[in-house]
Amino acid sequence: MQTKKTLVDWFELRRKLFHIALGIVLITLIYLSILSWISAGIILMIGVIISLVAKNITIPIITPLLDWFERPHHREFIPGRGVITIFLAVTLLLLFFEKNIILASLAIWTLGDSISALVGMHYGRIRHPFNSHRLLEGTIAGIICGTLGAMLFVPWYDALGAAIIAMLFESADITFFGHDIDDNFLVPIVSAIVITIIGLIGV
Repeated sequence: MQTKKTLVDWFELRRKLFHIALGIVLITLIYLSILSWISAGIILMIGVIISLVAKNITIPIITPLLDWFERPHHREFIPGRGVITIFLAVTLLLLFFEKNIILASLAIWTLGDSISALVGMHYGRIRHPFNSHRLLEGTIAGIICGTLGAMLFVPWYDALGAAIIAMLFESADITFFGHDIDDNFLVPIVSAIVITIIGLIGV
């Protein structure tokens, strides 16, 4: 067990508030049929180019935003990694999944992933059984909030099943060729797959 935290990590708090705000914007744009897979793909490509440039050159507005929101170890490897990976996920979601599944998956990412981190960081005390670097209270909070958000778009059992599986994947720190798979990609994609499978088996 771990001593309860009392100090607010303002850096992580503003990162997660940005995460939630971006998620709400994406959900709104997709709900209104404004964002397509083509436009999401274009934004993704622009983001990759900006990331490559920002690695070595100071860019007005972009560099200060990276200073404000980006974790240093991510910035050294891929500046803006979080935004790039969520737009990669959104592009794939728009290509392969139905609208309500996309919206529910993004709701789980928007609320579940963010709340999980914040609750675990500031209030967690019990080590996660699958990952000693995570805290169980955070995962439970993420499941609850992700489920509630996804229920706006899909039945409760779809929302709950997807939130549980996605948050378990999120807590596992899955790697690919030695690199962590970003939660911004993993959580919405896993959520969409789980909702689709539940629908196929007729639960």
